[in-house]
Amino acid sequence: MLLFVSSCKPSPETKYDNEGVSFISPLGWEISDEQNFYGLGHYLVVEKDGFGSSGMLTVSWVNGESDLESYLDDLKSELKNNIIYRRGNLDYGDHYESTFNNLQTKAVDYTVSILSIDHIGVIHVFNRSGRTFFLMRQEATEDVAANKIGFDNIEKSFKLLEQI
Repeated sequence: MLLFVSSCKPSPETKYDNEGVSFISPLGWEISDEQNFYGLGHYLVVEKDGFGSSGMLTVSWVNGESDLESYLDDLKSELKNNIIYRRGNLDYGDHYESTFNNLQTKAVDYTVSILSIDHIGVIHVFNRSGRTFFLMRQEATEDVAANKIGFDNIEKSFKLLEQI
């Protein structure tokens, strides 16, 4: 009998730097999706490595500044209409003032069950340098401790150039 054993190395720490947005994707995390909307905005997802991992941070921006309450309500409606979230009994808290690495944000917490696994998340929105930013952090409740260092490192390294 022949047995193959492979070891998967964690994704290396990398610096993301695009359109005046920069942060460190820590060891064991990777940018899994990225799309440029041809001058209208940008979208990317940073995920924790591993089949059973649940840490995910979505970073997106659109050109132009929006009313943050309305923008947050629109994002919430969009998620509510997503079949995965709708079937997972998505539930939002109230909007509140918050920060993301010293940036003043409007935020909302949420809970959802995905594939029968309870998840928690927070959505931050803010305006800066003529753009509206959307940051969505999500993780399984059972992975909170395992994800803490990675999420903290991303947030602490998150920087915006004031003018691009």
